[in-house]
Amino acid sequence: MSYIPNAISVLRLILSPLIIPFTARDVTYGFVLFFVLSLSDALDGFLARKFRWESRTGKFLDPLADKILLFCGLLSVSYVVELRIPSYLLYLLLVRDLYLIIGTSFLRPLGFVPEPTLPGKAATFLTVAVVVLVYTANILETSSLWSVIYPLYASAVLSILISWMQYTAKAVRFIKERT
Repeated sequence: MSYIPNAISVLRLILSPLIIPFTARDVTYGFVLFFVLSLSDALDGFLARKFRWESRTGKFLDPLADKILLFCGLLSVSYVVELRIPSYLLYLLLVRDLYLIIGTSFLRPLGFVPEPTLPGKAATFLTVAVVVLVYTANILETSSLWSVIYPLYASAVLSILISWMQYTAKAVRFIKERT
């Protein structure tokens, strides 16, 4: 049974790219798939913690599946839907995550293991909220949600920048301690 959280992460990883064609077909389909896959993230985390089914594989697989899910959702609400958000959030998140992946790949052999930060978790939550609300605005065919979407969008951008700076500061401290 300890494989269940990893199986859920693998499903999320495999199904996330389908958000884009589902959204292109019908916004509601894309929204439902994004929403269900977002809930699966909470489920696999809950199961792993509750039953102590955490694993090294899961610590790699879950964040990877989360990032793919988020990127597919952002691609959809930046390019596929009719009422779109600017793509800056998508590209900022992409560049930050590539920076973290590359930096960690150099520092991990030296013992550096980055831990999630509160601004990083806030960035993820806020970005998911933006995606959900943009989908909702498209489904309801209303622009009234933009007064909520834009402040959340700006908060997500700010959280991404702060988390990027925190990860960088942690890496710099790690390097200084080793020299």
